[in-house]
Amino acid sequence: MFMQDIRRATKKHRKVLLAVVILLMIGLVGSFATWNAGGRGGIPGDPGGVSGASALEQQINYYLSYVSTMEAEAAEYSDYLNLAQNYMQLSYLFSDKYSVDTGNVPEPYQLEYDEEGNEIPLDPAQEAARAALEAEREAALAIADTSLEACRNSAGWARVYFQKALDNAPAGLNNAAIAFIKAGQAEACDIEGNMEGALAYMSQAYDLSPENTEYMMNLAYLHRMAGNLEDALELVEQAAVLYPDNIQLLLEQASLNADLERGEEAKALYQQARVLDPENFNVVYSYAVFLLFNDSVDAGLDELRAYRDSLPEDHPSIASADAGIENLESWASLVASMGEFNVIEDGEDAEQGYEGQDYEVYGDDSETGQDGEENGIIEAPEV
Repeated sequence: MFMQDIRRATKKHRKVLLAVVILLMIGLVGSFATWNAGGRGGIPGDPGGVSGASALEQQINYYLSYVSTMEAEAAEYSDYLNLAQNYMQLSYLFSDKYSVDTGNVPEPYQLEYDEEGNEIPLDPAQEAARAALEAEREAALAIADTSLEACRNSAGWARVYFQKALDNAPAGLNNAAIAFIKAGQAEACDIEGNMEGALAYMSQAYDLSPENTEYMMNLAYLHRMAGNLEDALELVEQAAVLYPDNIQLLLEQASLNADLERGEEAKALYQQARVLDPENFNVVYSYAVFLLFNDSVDAGLDELRAYRDSLPEDHPSIASADAGIENLESWASLVASMGEFNVIEDGEDAEQGYEGQDYEVYGDDSETGQDGEENGIIEAPEV
């Protein structure tokens, strides 16, 4: 839902929304994308190495043909595991295509307002231009929605074939191998938007292989997304014992403590991360956003501006710092116009507040209801 809001937002408000996205990207450092880096394996003959939308389409078509052939021949454990992994790869590719497609959605027509805030009526030519642009936007959004559904459906079939692999597993399959499959099912459910299934499978993977830090952090991520903040923090703290100077773990602990309204603990953790890596933009920006929400707008901006002023003019983080300052200034402008932040209580408005929000991985757009069949992917069965 949130990513859909960004896609449909006007340019006037998009910078503010992007500030939230950056905050979430920094806060959710335990995501599958972070902790399962390198998990997107290829297959023999994968036409990689070529960039651009046409290459992406080529890769998608290649995998569609490959899994279709494999499905006709699959009969044992290794076949089903291979199918599951390649359906996951298809899901990743459709996710990439969704990102490309949403990037091709044109900006909405910019209405104009008078000094009193009233919308200025459009003349016939302007109204025609607005209608044409809106039609173009809706067509582009429909294309993106098709890629989104294909992404989810591919993950659904990966989940099905992971289970078929387990059902046909050789005798004596060890816990590490079973945990790997359970983690794959969890990731598939995560992409589908099935939080309950993702948590169940990842819990099983972690129970089977508790020494696996990736499983520990993936489970922490899922608990956080489900609103189980104490459970998430406990797992992150366990990982931090193993890696006490890990910046991502410090940021995640700080963010979770902030969400649990333990401001002093959060502040100490952010400051610890600042000392360990003073030039790290993500650390400074996440701390600045924390100060903005928990101290004052000026405190957040002062922290980020001081960081920007400390950098030499050829530093690679200059552009990020300038963009971060612009985002926080957008928040400052919003605060000035509203008077203060509207604090949303848990469950009060699920679409607007982080706490209690409906769980969505990629967002939902029920306007189109595409099932992805145009891409050769039939909707996968539910868990």
